Amino acid sequence: MLVLANSQKKGDRCIAGKLLIPNEGSNCAVGRWIRPIHPGNMEGEIPLNMTLIDNQWLAPLDVIEIGLAKPGHNPDHPEDWQIDPCIPWRRAAVVSKAYMPQLRDDPEDLWGEQFRHFTQSSRWICTDDGKPFNASTHDSFRTLHCPRLYGGQEG
Repeated sequence: MLVLANSQKKGDRCIAGKLLIPNEGSNCAVGRWIRPIHPGNMEGEIPLNMTLIDNQWLAPLDVIEIGLAKPGHNPDHPEDWQIDPCIPWRRAAVVSKAYMPQLRDDPEDLWGEQFRHFTQSSRWICTDDGKPFNASTHDSFRTLHCPRLYGGQEG
């Protein structure tokens, strides 16, 4: 897994990234988003001590090997996968920032269709054509290119 996010969650960590699928030779194909979740924690947060590998904290662009047990149970988060907490995590490599453009997602739009409004009482979005869009059938993560995010400068 290539780590792309590492944030605080209830005093522990929320880790997310993309699967790396080995190809012939030393290359890897970039797969879909994955968010490891701990089966013993209510919201899946990863215990802080699991993100300390070889006396270094897990960081974005680390490539890690983790033990996955089974898919998560939340249909709104298809990227969730329960970890096997008995298998220690291992840092296999660190990827250069120059690799980032290859990680970008290129969705036609963020929601699958243009949306008109989002109702707080459900996970459904009404699209311009009046048909409901079920957010749970799509990835809830995206890697986007935002060239003007920082005052118009790339970086």
